[in-house]
Amino acid sequence: MRSQLNRWLIRLLICGFVILLQASTVAHCSAASLELDRSNTRLTASMALLHIALQEGFVKDSVIIRADQQEVFQQQTVTTRTQIGLAEWVEINLPEGQTTLEIAVPSKGITQTIPLQLSGNVYLGLSITPDSRLEHQLSKEAFGYL
Repeated sequence: MRSQLNRWLIRLLICGFVILLQASTVAHCSAASLELDRSNTRLTASMALLHIALQEGFVKDSVIIRADQQEVFQQQTVTTRTQIGLAEWVEINLPEGQTTLEIAVPSKGITQTIPLQLSGNVYLGLSITPDSRLEHQLSKEAFGYL
């Protein structure tokens, strides 16, 4: 009885990991067997790569970035390296299509929402102006830094 229970628990744990790791397959679990049904696959969305450059105007700032209300980046003491005009570089995989990005810089009282249409590689430059406004620049090409 105990060894049967142990086998069942091991199968249950394996099944849990398979469900987490197998994005393109459906796992069917039972106490008696563990089976992956590869004929019943789920369609997955195409992914885009959003490159976010925190550029000019950051001085020991806290920065929080959310994509469709889910936090994808948070860092304290973000500071622009004035020699190259760059503070941080972030790359985020997101489903292609419409997404809403929210950028918050609480230390400067800034919160801004930016609607984006994502496809392939998208480059977004964010800078804080001297009057504490957030400016953004979109590009299909990478920004150049020395």
